[in-house]
Amino acid sequence: MARKKIEFRPDPTGFDWAGKLLLTQKQRRSVLKWLLYSLTCVAGLVLQDSMLAQLRLLGGCFELAPALIILICVLEGTENGSVFALVASMIYVFSGTGQDRYCILYLTLAAVLAAAFRQGYLRRGTGSDLICVGGAMVLYELALFATGVFLELTYSARWGVFVMTALAGTLGAGAAYVPLKRIGTIGGNAWKE
Repeated sequence: MARKKIEFRPDPTGFDWAGKLLLTQKQRRSVLKWLLYSLTCVAGLVLQDSMLAQLRLLGGCFELAPALIILICVLEGTENGSVFALVASMIYVFSGTGQDRYCILYLTLAAVLAAAFRQGYLRRGTGSDLICVGGAMVLYELALFATGVFLELTYSARWGVFVMTALAGTLGAGAAYVPLKRIGTIGGNAWKE
C-alpha cells in the first residue's frame, strides 16, 4: 500500500503590518486614538503659526497648540494625559513655536494641574472641561509673563495681553472640543471617575 504523501501548505504571501505587530483590537484602537490626538495637535500648531499668528483679540494672539494640549490632558485624565502633555509640550517647544525650554515645564504642569482639579472636584462635562482649560491657560500665560518680566523680555504693564492670549487660546480649544471628545471615545470609554 502506498503511503499518502503529506505536503505542507505554503506560507501566505500577503503582508499585514497589523498582524506583524501582534496588537489586540483594543490596542490598535488606542494607537489610533493617540495618533489622531497627535495629528490634531500638529494641525493646531500649523494653523497657529500660519493663519492665527496674524489675528489679534484685544492685543492677545491665539495660542491654539497649548490649549489643545491642555484640553487633551483634561479629557484623558492625569494618568494618560500627563505623559501626552509632556511629549506634546516638548514637540511644541522644539518645533520653534514655544518661547523657550521652560515652556515644557509650564505647559505640562498647567495641563496636569487642570486635569487633576477637574478629576478631583468637578463633574465631567463641557463646561467643567473648558473652565479647567481656561484656568490652565491663564496659569500658563501668567507663568510665561512672570518669566518674561524676570528675564527682562517684557514689561509688567503687559499682563493684560497675556491674559487675553489665554482667553483667545481657550476659545480655540472650545472650537475643537467636540472633535476631540469624539476622538477620545475611540476604543471605548474608560471609567475614570
